[in-house]
This record gives sequence, C-alpha cells and structure tokens, in this order.
Amino acid sequence: MSIWIIDKQEMVNFVANMIPDYRVVGPLAKGSQFVFGQIDDPTNLRLDYTTSILPPKKYLQPPKECMMTFNRADNASVKMVVEAEPTVVLGIHTCDIHAMRVLDKSFTQGYPDAHYLKRRDQTLLVGIECLQPCDTKAFCKSMGAHTASEGYDLHFTDLGDAYMVAVGSPEGAALLENYAGNARPANETDRQKLDQILSAKEPRFPDQLDFDVEKLHALMGQS
Repeated sequence: MSIWIIDKQEMVNFVANMIPDYRVVGPLAKGSQFVFGQIDDPTNLRLDYTTSILPPKKYLQPPKECMMTFNRADNASVKMVVEAEPTVVLGIHTCDIHAMRVLDKSFTQGYPDAHYLKRRDQTLLVGIECLQPCDTKAFCKSMGAHTASEGYDLHFTDLGDAYMVAVGSPEGAALLENYAGNARPANETDRQKLDQILSAKEPRFPDQLDFDVEKLHALMGQS
C-alpha cells in the first residue's frame, strides 16, 4: 500500500480539480448538523464532521430512482434505465466504509442488482480515519469498525497540517495522480507521526458492548 501526503491548503485544489469530471459529494454543514451533498464550492467540505443526518449510502442505494420506462404505443416495449454517473464520495467514516462492504456483499450475491452494480462501478470511495468517537454511545470499536484497512479507494488521516493518504485501489491511485498534483510520497517522519496519532487514538474508543460480537449472528437468530 502506497502512502502519500496532501497539505490541507491543497485540498481545495484537489476537490476543485475533480469537479469537472466527477459528481463530487461529501459532508457539508446544515445548521448545527451535517449532510452528504454535492460539492460545488470546495471550501464547504467539512471533513471534521461528527455524524451525518443520512449516511452516504444514498449515492449507491438512492431512496428514489427510475428503474425502467415503457412505451404503450410501441407494443408496450420496456427499456431498463440505470441512473449512474462518475462519482467521488469524500469523507466516509470508517464505520460507513464497513457498511458499504456489507452493501456490496448484499447486492452482488445471489441475485445481483444491476442498478446497484452500475452505480458502484462508477463510484470512488474516499474515507477518513476517525480519531475520536462521534458520541459517548459509539460502539464502533466493539464491532471492529473504528478503523478500516480496506474497502476504500483512498483513505485520509488527519495529521494536523496535512492529510496522510493511503491508496486502496488502482482507481484511487489514478485519482491522486490526476487531481492532486502537489501530493508527495510519505517519508519516515510522516510515518512515525501517523503511528503516534493512531496509537493515541485507541484509548479514546471504549469497548461499549459486554459480549463477544462474534456471537451476534447466533444471538439474532434466536430472537
């Protein structure tokens, strides 16, 4: 896995460079809360958000979509419609990265969903490492979802004045190469700082569940 550095002051350019080629979406402020929405002004991106009103899965599983059209005048011909466009979803928390992997498994096994698959194929996921719980009741550590090592194309970690960027796919590498012209490979000092930040993170996340989560499937089956 390659690791890069993007200075925070360069993030506006990174996002702005993608907008002509992608629908770029990410967390935006809405009053005192946050929503995932399309980014027209890169300065509005809020990677420091806590939780969002709705999860980012709406870009893969929209609440409303046109699935087909038909023409009664043409022998009732039916045409399948797939609403999908090249999309970059920025700032996905680690718990939602895990949730996206569950969606992938659900919609690709058994009877694959062509609409989901088309949207998924055109969507790049850019995660951000959670360095503190979203609230006092968060149980993500108990579920192993407070960090992620896969399931993303790029993954950011806040280093203070810059972001460490882990590349998780060839598509993510191309995104970084084509749109983040001032990104640089991480050096040993950067990696040591990352290790310190991740080590300091762990004590902030308590284990909230008092049972073995490996037994959760069996427990739910008994209900």
